[in-house]
Amino acid sequence: LHELLEKLRSRWPDTPLALADLYQSGEHYIESEFSEVYESYPQINGWLKHEAEDHLVSFCMELLHGNAPVSIDGGEVQNLDSIPFPAWDLIHLPHRDRFLKTVVQKMNRPVWEFPIGPGTFPMLSSRGCPYRCGHCSSNPGRQKGETKGQRRYSADYISKYLKKVTTEFKGKRIFFLDEMVNVETNHFDTLLQSLNRYRLTYDFPNGMRADHIKSQHI
Repeated sequence: LHELLEKLRSRWPDTPLALADLYQSGEHYIESEFSEVYESYPQINGWLKHEAEDHLVSFCMELLHGNAPVSIDGGEVQNLDSIPFPAWDLIHLPHRDRFLKTVVQKMNRPVWEFPIGPGTFPMLSSRGCPYRCGHCSSNPGRQKGETKGQRRYSADYISKYLKKVTTEFKGKRIFFLDEMVNVETNHFDTLLQSLNRYRLTYDFPNGMRADHIKSQHI
């Protein structure tokens, strides 16, 4: 990263450079102070920490106005339905599919294990997790002792997004990247119903509680 920033700064000496971890939840997150980041990467003018959607526009405006260094903790987006759908129309999907294929081939895993072929799309139906497993760092930014929680996209939002993926982008398979997709039974029931309605295949390679799985889910 340091080498990349050096090259960017050399090529565009007057352009604001910023880092954003865009981190919304999950494992393996290490909290860092703003001062530590600027000390490690003196080339940058700003850093946006944690979730970005509620602050990204104002963050960029501050950078453009030269108010550096710009340090913002994005916290957590409470209304997930306010987030626009991913702009897959801006991505050359056949090129993306070929790229993903080359990545998967180098993982040395069986072909049946979470296959990523053409028409595969990632998706979140929720953010965060209410559990406190020792290996996990979900809900970053919450203070020690503060209650953990989970925020979920509405059933209407999920249904509209799945419809868009299948009709406009020829989606066939959905990979869910939720930390804990089946914590709330009604949410999971509705999610499976929507997936089946649009005749999608789907995988949950990330997080699922065995003690929340019901017979109807299987």
